[in-house]
Amino acid sequence: MQPSRPTVIMVTAILHLVVGGLGLVCDLYSTAQQFGGNRMMIGADPKQAQVAAEAQKQIAEKVPGSQAVAVGGLAVGYVLSFLLLAAGVGLLKMQRWGRTLSLVYAVLSLAAKAATAYYTIVFMLPVMDETMRPLFEQNPAFQQNQQNPQQAREMINVMVTATKITAAVTPLLGMIYPFVVLILVGRPSVGRYFNGNQSLPAGSADDYPEDPEGRWGR
Repeated sequence: MQPSRPTVIMVTAILHLVVGGLGLVCDLYSTAQQFGGNRMMIGADPKQAQVAAEAQKQIAEKVPGSQAVAVGGLAVGYVLSFLLLAAGVGLLKMQRWGRTLSLVYAVLSLAAKAATAYYTIVFMLPVMDETMRPLFEQNPAFQQNQQNPQQAREMINVMVTATKITAAVTPLLGMIYPFVVLILVGRPSVGRYFNGNQSLPAGSADDYPEDPEGRWGR
């Protein structure tokens, strides 16, 4: 009789499938936004479309390799999403390659998100105020506050600041899951399980289901 799946592996496998699926949806949306001229974000307003196009042009001129980084980021996103989905399937089937793909995903994801955070903070944030402010000024909410210029400026300042904080923090928050995966799946007890040593490791009772019939030692 085959031993029951360790709880930590089952939970990780399910999370892989959920996070990988959500990541793939986000990748598809980002692709449509990237190659659709941001129409999904700004709608059909021609003024906003023109301002957005000008903002993209300024970013391309002032930020080194912005277009290449954007396209490369999309490609990496797809690779990580598919890696995560494949790893989830592998863990559900209790295959060693599922653990291997999980570790590969964790390392690549941490490296990619660290690089994204560095690029955003060093190159993107310094020009975001100049490029994003005109876009926000074309927002209908700003147009409705023309009779109160001070309040409108304060609102735009808040929106620009929030955008900059979000851009800087998002890749850092994205490092949480791959870090957790690296810790959980990279533990020696999990490695021993996939290497065929299915005996209950000392000090790891919480990681594996109870085995009153002693099947783990067979």
